[in-house]
Amino acid sequence: KPYKCQHKGCEASFYHNHHLKRHENKPFKCLHPGCSSSFYASQNLRQHENRKHGRQPKFPWRCQFPGCSKTFAVSRSLRYHETTKHGRQPKY
Repeated sequence: KPYKCQHKGCEASFYHNHHLKRHENKPFKCLHPGCSSSFYASQNLRQHENRKHGRQPKFPWRCQFPGCSKTFAVSRSLRYHETTKHGRQPKY
């Protein structure tokens, strides 16, 4: 596999460059004290929080825009917030 992760201690490698980029770009960070896990999909972060930290957040949907710490109980509220406050275009 020609595309190798350059992060210290990571031995992941991929056949395609876009898979490496997805691996490297994990914007969804776990905020649990002492945990450095990060994920490229928000649902993976939620699964991690539930499995590893034994909790279901009351407002599990977090805005990932820099400087914004808003959280929401349902995903459609997060999408509405991102569209109206940050100008994010919906994905169809």
